[in-house]
Amino acid sequence: MRIYPSYQQKRIIKKNAETARFIYNEMIACSKEIAGFGKLSIYIQGITERIQVLRERIKSTTSLKAHFLWMNDAELDANMIANAKKNYAHAWKCYRCGETKNPPAFHRRTYAIGYQTNPHYNRQRVSEATLTNGSVNSYV
Repeated sequence: MRIYPSYQQKRIIKKNAETARFIYNEMIACSKEIAGFGKLSIYIQGITERIQVLRERIKSTTSLKAHFLWMNDAELDANMIANAKKNYAHAWKCYRCGETKNPPAFHRRTYAIGYQTNPHYNRQRVSEATLTNGSVNSYV
């Protein structure tokens, strides 16, 4: 299905897509830094604390939002953040199971943008998801 979003809708979709890519890349960077610290034979208190901070940042969305205050924007979709973390976990699962040869890599900025979100509609008022009741995902 092709949609023609307005300028404001395009701006919101782009902001959410760029934030999803940023979250995924931030989680990849944290896991690479943790792996780099894991190769050290001597653990200093500062390194141990840094590893704990990075692991907490990967685990919880609130610590990620606390570190990057611009992510508290009202236009950002909460499901986008959860789906970016889910894609990160799925990429590692595919690597560990042998479906891919290389570990997850950074996502690059491309011409086509899009992000994943979940449909929200009132199940008591609407019996099923259709194109006209607000349950469509958008890609530009």
